[in-house]
Amino acid sequence: MSITVRIALQLSEIDSDYAREITRGVSDLCRERGARLTVYTGNSPGWPYGHGYQNTAIFSHITPANADALVLASGTQCNYVSPEEFEAHVRSLSPMPVVSFGVPIPGIPSILIDNRNAFRSLLDHLADVHGYRKFAFVSGPKNNEEARERKAAFLAFLQDRAIPASPLCELCGDFSVESGYRAMEQYFGHHRPDCDAIACANDNMALGVYRYLREAGVVPGRDVAVIGFDDIARARFEAPPLTTVRQDVYRQAYVAAGYAMDALEGKSVPLETRMAAEPVVRSSCGCLSGTISGLIAQSAEELALPGLAEYRTKIRLALAGFFAGEPMDLPRFVGSIHELIEGAPSDMRDPRHWNNVLNDLFREFLPAAGNQGFSDRMHIAFQSARSLVSELFYANAGLERYRMSDELYRIQEHFSKLNTVMPLDELLASLRKIFSDLGVSSAHLVLFERRLTRLRNEPFRLPETAESALCFGKGAAGRVDGQWLRFNPREAMLPGPAPDETAPFAIAHSLYHQFDQLGYLVFEPGRFGLENVEFLCSLISNALEASLLYTEKLELENRLGRVRSDRLRTASREYDEYRDDFTGLYNKRGFAAFSGEITDIARRMRRGGVLLFVAIEGLTEARERFGAETGDWAVRETARTLKAAFRNLDVVGRIEADLFGVLAVDTDECRPETLEARVHSLAAAWNERANAPFKLALSVGAAEIPADGEFRLEDLFAAAARELAARRDGK
Repeated sequence: MSITVRIALQLSEIDSDYAREITRGVSDLCRERGARLTVYTGNSPGWPYGHGYQNTAIFSHITPANADALVLASGTQCNYVSPEEFEAHVRSLSPMPVVSFGVPIPGIPSILIDNRNAFRSLLDHLADVHGYRKFAFVSGPKNNEEARERKAAFLAFLQDRAIPASPLCELCGDFSVESGYRAMEQYFGHHRPDCDAIACANDNMALGVYRYLREAGVVPGRDVAVIGFDDIARARFEAPPLTTVRQDVYRQAYVAAGYAMDALEGKSVPLETRMAAEPVVRSSCGCLSGTISGLIAQSAEELALPGLAEYRTKIRLALAGFFAGEPMDLPRFVGSIHELIEGAPSDMRDPRHWNNVLNDLFREFLPAAGNQGFSDRMHIAFQSARSLVSELFYANAGLERYRMSDELYRIQEHFSKLNTVMPLDELLASLRKIFSDLGVSSAHLVLFERRLTRLRNEPFRLPETAESALCFGKGAAGRVDGQWLRFNPREAMLPGPAPDETAPFAIAHSLYHQFDQLGYLVFEPGRFGLENVEFLCSLISNALEASLLYTEKLELENRLGRVRSDRLRTASREYDEYRDDFTGLYNKRGFAAFSGEITDIARRMRRGGVLLFVAIEGLTEARERFGAETGDWAVRETARTLKAAFRNLDVVGRIEADLFGVLAVDTDECRPETLEARVHSLAAAWNERANAPFKLALSVGAAEIPADGEFRLEDLFAAAARELAARRDGK
């Protein structure tokens, strides 16, 4: 079936539980309504940590050329830029329809949740049930509207309870696990927290708090209560299980995608849709078990996923048959529940929803119990069904964990074989095998013609030329292996027929290394799990960087060799201009010219090196004592020794009568002390074997070339000259 409607989803790091629920919700809606989904996964704009800001380059492809409408997971995208900057970015996408969820954007349809009431219910539970009075709060990003609402609920709680605010209310995080840990460490050091309960603005930060508490010898839930927000899948399996607020992320994403489709079809879409959230009590607050969802006037029907009503009807029929029979056939009833769960699609495989249905039906059937015996059998039936739900879903969770471990092992096994740097063509052939083994349905790898250096806070603009380096699976028909297709990525993300033209679901991810954008990957995951996408793309980026550098280095060495050969063959003014006739090395001018070329290569390749100035000691005295010919011999032998000591890629020249220069880059021995020791060792070896009337003595001054590319050639020359002068003066 040809898919004509293209939906884009922009979010941060698809490997988190939160992001996977978003992806699942949007994907299911797109599948139901015949749309193609491309997930553009990257960090939040303005990302402050390391080189992760480079991930946002993939968002440059979200244009009318590649998408008809955008679902924006704004709660993951607005944390490090001002609201004005974020709104300006969204409006720049006009006239493309945009639907936001997580954060309200004026004039844009937005799906929101009730942050305040649900979080306040949990805080009241901590005070009323457990009697806690001293609280710490780990807040989210200051630019995030959801984080601000949760903090406002916390501060209102303190005010209503007449609990004085303290610095503990200002522990700052950014929704990441690491930021929860850092917030605790920065305030408490490595000591036991001086509080009764720690409220976190999301579950990830609560997990970071867990780690801090364990390292401090504190047991979460017993010594200090911890609560979060989101109810990510991991929250149920932590030790202790996390008390939190459940927001139906899947449902929000599903509705947001539906609004995007409606807007494309010209239907009216509300500017704001607010959905309820539900407090969930587990052991981390100090409770033994249970939930306080019943305190919130919210029915299971309101929380039900699309399609769950069908299963509710089937369970009701099974129950009716069970209670109509004499004797009541319990195994048949439980077997019916088993068949329903096993036959449910992946989006229905959540025990929370099935238990909601069972609890709702239990309340419906309970009034029909006419006697104690009937009531007892009814309790047994429902308890058996609940036990079955728990057994099946926790078994599935265990199997999922092992599946993830197996997949991770296969990734590591494949990429461990790529530790040896290889030419680009060999790497691309290896990637084909890796994609096939991992169950990836299709993959399209695009490389920019040259690296695009992008510094922090610089906008990214797509180049006008890129090359399709690898096409695997769908869309590969007709492609010759090793054939590169050149195209304009501003006009289309992929050239011609490509995987995302027919696939219902694809992922787009930037490929980068440090400051350099290399290209991007568009692939249909197939059997490959979303939780390992970021890891896979990181490994591909590193392997590409090593391969590109290796290939580039070979090309540059060949180019330099050709230039040198051409110049050596040219008996003209150019030869005289760059060569020292006496030694055959470069002269001062040639040394400076070729050193500039080599350091440009080093800068571009992010490789360090060493500049050496080598002086012959006592040359004047040798000429006076043993004659000019002996002095000339010393110069030639020094030149020959230095030339033999270094590679063809290194630059060796005679700068003055008794002064030589050496520039060496990208070698395992590229340390000043190592190369200086090599020079002295070679001089000593020459003295042992040469029948000379004098001893060859060399002084060395060195300057290290930094690997980060921040240097000027003239500064390196000056530094090496200063060190050489200091060495000679000290003798």
